[in-house]
This record gives sequence, structure tokens and C-alpha cells, in this order.
Amino acid sequence: MTLTISAELTANAIAKLNHKLFQEEPALYQTKWWDYRFIHPTQATQLFSESYKTAMSLWLRKRDDRKTYYCGIQNPTLFLNGSRVITGMWKARQMADRFGINYSFYCTETIRYCDARKWHYLPKSWQLYSTSPTKNTINDISMVEHVVNEWRDLQKSCPRRPEESFYKASEYVGHIYQRQYQKSLIERVKKHPNRTAVICDLVYDAGLLIPDLVKAVYGEEQLSAAYKLSKI
Repeated sequence: MTLTISAELTANAIAKLNHKLFQEEPALYQTKWWDYRFIHPTQATQLFSESYKTAMSLWLRKRDDRKTYYCGIQNPTLFLNGSRVITGMWKARQMADRFGINYSFYCTETIRYCDARKWHYLPKSWQLYSTSPTKNTINDISMVEHVVNEWRDLQKSCPRRPEESFYKASEYVGHIYQRQYQKSLIERVKKHPNRTAVICDLVYDAGLLIPDLVKAVYGEEQLSAAYKLSKI
């Protein structure tokens, strides 16, 4: 998941960015998607730009007039682009982090938003964090609102899970991020209409939720019922 960003590229990014953007970074480590909580903001922003380019490429394959619609990043190494492009990607990545959204999902949904509204060009980096509705569209929502709504719907119906094995129950060592993730899983169980089924999935199928934690919160009988379900 992590990308190696040299000290030179980090320095280049810092030189091209307004330093006020760095002030929010500490707080974002408590809200960003689980897989990104260990990486430096420059690495995270490069990763976000990679997700943007992938989402853009996939969407362009569906179009015949690629040259007309293409409006991507000139240099594949984000921090070798101009200040406007870098700042746009940085702010967009921060927006995704603020709501704990997976980067690939965020970028794909911004493009879907624009395509559905028949934008002539797909979004530029500095448009990826827009909180204003599309012009000349009645009763519309903003790009960010669309992405957040879609993400929350997904998390309710079919929650995304971290790719990092660090969050597996078998890897638990009491790290703050692991404790926070376990707490989020317990909250998911609490809100689920079929508690036994979701415990079965999280504990015995996915290996994410710590069995002893389930026992402590919901009792041994509930854990036993989930175990029996896993054997069916």
C-alpha cells in the first residue's frame, strides 16, 4: 500500500504548497481510511493521484473521443507537476481523508458524478474537492456530497475492509489504530439487524474481530452462536 517518495520529492512538494495545508494533517490521521494511516501525506497524495489516473483511464476506455475528454496529469510523478495540480490533488486527498474514504472509490465516484452531468471534460485535480453543485443544474448536490453519500451507502450495505494485514485479529498488538478499528467493528455489530451473522462474518470468516472482545461485549453465548453458524 505504501509508496516510496524521496526526500527530494517531499521537499519539492513542500516548496510548491501553501504551508497552511499542513496544519490539518495531524487530525486527518484519526479520520483517514485505515490503510493510509501509516503513510506520510506526500506518499498519500501520490497514491491518491495514482487512483485518479487509474479511474480516469478506465472511464476513458468507454469513450470514443478520448482526446476531447482527457484532462489528466502531465507528469506521472505528481510532485513534478505545477503548483496548481499538486495543490488540487493535495486538497482532494485531504477531503477523502476527512471522511475516511478509500482513494480509489473517491476518484471513481467524482468521475461518475461528472459523467452523469455530461461535463465536457472529466474533472481536473482542483475540481475534485468541490462542495458546490454543478452550475445550471436544479436541485443538484455537490461532487463531495455525492461521493460521501455513495460511500456511506456502501459502508452500510457492503462495508469495505482494510487491505493491510495489520488489522487482522491475529496481528493485534494493541496499537492505537488497531484499537480504533476493533471499536469500529463492535459499532458495526451493534447496528446490524442480524448480530449473530455479522459476528460470524467478522470473527470466523474474515478474521478481523477479536473473539474475546465479542465475548466481553456481547457475552459467550452470542459468540458461541456465531461459531455454530460458521460451521453450517
